[in-house]
Amino acid sequence: MKYLTLLFAILFFTSACTSNGSVNTSAPDKELVACSSIKQVTENAYDAQLDLKLKCLDGNGDVKLSMIKGPAVINVWASWCTSCEDELPVFKEFSKINNGKVQFIGIDVEEKSALTGANFAKKNNMSWPHLYDPDGRTSELFGMGIPVTWFIDQNGKIIFKKIGTVKTITELQGLVAQHLGVKI
Repeated sequence: MKYLTLLFAILFFTSACTSNGSVNTSAPDKELVACSSIKQVTENAYDAQLDLKLKCLDGNGDVKLSMIKGPAVINVWASWCTSCEDELPVFKEFSKINNGKVQFIGIDVEEKSALTGANFAKKNNMSWPHLYDPDGRTSELFGMGIPVTWFIDQNGKIIFKKIGTVKTITELQGLVAQHLGVKI
């Protein structure tokens, strides 16, 4: 029995380390959806309130919020936010059934590092593009906590902010229909 315990301990410690002996903290093997998939307008005719440039969570470039082509749903989240985690199943379902009728984008806010947010998104199969707001500039700009979901119309205007958890897919579909005029 002692040998079995020792064997399991050795297996545990060797599997948790990389070949050079350091703990493996790399991202899961899944890929983030690239920000290059975000549709943008060519001229900045959109909401001046959105005049903020954020880095892509995938590490490839940045996106100016005012250039995002509507209609769009933008969910602001963080890995440390339990309410954000509670609404994840709703957004995962929305991502599956949306079929490109509206853009769906996440913004990871006030994370320790982009890697922390990227790992969370990968681990949870968050299959939509994400921007990274390490300093909480979006919260300063709009004066709210998280989770919050913005609804941006076809003219690029924020027409509604859902503050708090989106609880069901039916609720989200209703908000999209009511504020963006799109049936999902």
